[in-house]
Amino acid sequence: MHSISLIVSELSVGYPRKPLLLSNLSFAASGGELIALLGRNGTGKSTLLKILAGDLNFSTGSIRLNGKDLASFSVRQRAEHIAYSPSRLQFEPLTRVEELVTFGRFAARGWLTPLQQTDREVIEKALEAVNLIPLRRSYLSEISDGERQRASIALALAQEASLLLLDEPTAYLDYLARQELVALLREVAHTQKRLVLYATHELLVATDYADRFLLVANGTVQEVSAEYVRAICPSGSGLRVEGNSR
Repeated sequence: MHSISLIVSELSVGYPRKPLLLSNLSFAASGGELIALLGRNGTGKSTLLKILAGDLNFSTGSIRLNGKDLASFSVRQRAEHIAYSPSRLQFEPLTRVEELVTFGRFAARGWLTPLQQTDREVIEKALEAVNLIPLRRSYLSEISDGERQRASIALALAQEASLLLLDEPTAYLDYLARQELVALLREVAHTQKRLVLYATHELLVATDYADRFLLVANGTVQEVSAEYVRAICPSGSGLRVEGNSR
């Protein structure tokens, strides 16, 4: 695993013949931080995560990982440094949970490199971290949405990338499970010195565990305090807005 520093400078994102979705974003982060990315649906949280993962292009600005321009990274280099977990996992129905998590070990190593004992230990720890040991032999089509979400996160953990980008990782989980999962992400960030950036609507859970908060609104990103987040949080477990994030 590599140490990580992330610097986003004057980043703008848009689609043809439409106004800019995000404009002049600038922020910096480093390993050892759990950062909650907040905002209503459609503000660009998911788009920003995909751009940071190197999966989408941006209009202007720059993204630098450890001082190197992200645009210059090869696919293999991105896999070595970045793990991205989408809000909804795309999967083959006959893929087993353990097989999915195993893919994380091949992301940077390549498919021709046999699994070593150290790889199997990483896979085991990833499954254990998200409480999926009992379901390791289950097909993804047989388990619940919440369990598939946890499997997707185990895949990211097994990749051992230093930058983890998670889109709505607490979706489909009950409130206690959300707390446990975000507590796990905090532990991973703090003890393994990874940078974990996750998009969420669960504001109260975020304020209990996240180190920093980035609010996406009106086309920009603003760092806010935990006190601010609590003040805008309605009654209940979090801000729930219907619709799909971009």
